[in-house]
Amino acid sequence: MKLAITWDRPNLADSLILPNSKFSEKDKSDLLRIAIVQDKPIFIKMMLDQGVDMKHFLTHEMLASMYNEIDKSVVCYKKLRKMSEGTDKIKTKLSLIHIGMLMEEILEGTFQSHFTSLEFKKNETDMLSKPFENPYDVMVFYAVFVESQDMAKLFWERSRTPIATGLIACKILKYLADTQRNRLKRDDENEKKLLACASEFEALSVGVMNQTFKDRNHQKELWLEVLQIKHRSLGNLDLVQLACTTDACNFIAQGAVQTLLTDIWLGQIHAAQHWLKIFVAACIPIAGPLILMRFTKIGTSSDPDVDGQNKAK
Repeated sequence: MKLAITWDRPNLADSLILPNSKFSEKDKSDLLRIAIVQDKPIFIKMMLDQGVDMKHFLTHEMLASMYNEIDKSVVCYKKLRKMSEGTDKIKTKLSLIHIGMLMEEILEGTFQSHFTSLEFKKNETDMLSKPFENPYDVMVFYAVFVESQDMAKLFWERSRTPIATGLIACKILKYLADTQRNRLKRDDENEKKLLACASEFEALSVGVMNQTFKDRNHQKELWLEVLQIKHRSLGNLDLVQLACTTDACNFIAQGAVQTLLTDIWLGQIHAAQHWLKIFVAACIPIAGPLILMRFTKIGTSSDPDVDGQNKAK
């Protein structure tokens, strides 16, 4: 099977090897890792279909080891290697702390990565054997960083939070395209490809959102709850905050989000949500002062403890 992956012979693997082989969990994990590092989405799907336990497979140590094997040609390689340099300019192995630092830079400080938290830094060695709560989401970001759109979409299809994950993937790809544009040796084709991939992920997020909105029969209260659920693994941000952070204009233009903005305009969203006031003021500069004044009046008479009642399901 390893040779079939290396030789890129999926037909051989599908017709001869898989039907006549029984793989242990370790064998499946080893084969999945090879397929990921070699960027072979067809084989990745084969191994996932074989029932690989992703929580067992994707430990912190496994993720770090795969990042240390990324190709030098990908846009983020130099950035990550620069982050891994110590004060003596000696390059060390990439750690997940470096990945967290890059994610924070890309998302412009809107959240603190789990990898840069004080708890993780103090217990990094102990954390290596621990699995991820949402392994497919983590692998989407890895695949985007290594510029494998097919691999990223394969993992995205299995994500527990496809809308939020798609928005973050969109932002990472825009960042990579911008980095490519600012290099001395520009690669216009790769820049266009990255921007096209970013647009695709935004479109995927919009598609899931609209389908969910439709499935809920456009029930306003239910959908507003979905938009405002906090994503703990993504800095405790909700979907609208993520859309603002990732500059996902098409997402913001959708009916469900516009319904939320209309409620803000009409004063039906509680004043405790300060970020919403800022967002609307930014989107509608002329009306911004009026909105802020209105929310201020509402806020002076509101219950300061209401924030604690807005909990995600």
